[in-house]
Amino acid sequence: MRGTWRGEQSQFGKEDAMSMLDKLKSMLKGHEDTARKGIDKAGDAVDRKTGGKYSDKIDSAQQRLSDQMDKRQDGSDR
Repeated sequence: MRGTWRGEQSQFGKEDAMSMLDKLKSMLKGHEDTARKGIDKAGDAVDRKTGGKYSDKIDSAQQRLSDQMDKRQDGSDR
């Protein structure tokens, strides 16, 4: 049985998630700077919407995503 969302059975499995991640990685290749700007912009928008309540968590997530992109750009895959 797959995960549920609000009591409904989800049709989204682990294989689907991996496939999506692979597609995302290939789409980002060569566009890391644009992706970083998007991460910053999205995080800042969420921070504004939540009134700064989760600023530390948002900043941490933004930093982790940026670090992951740096690792991939340097050639390591994890």
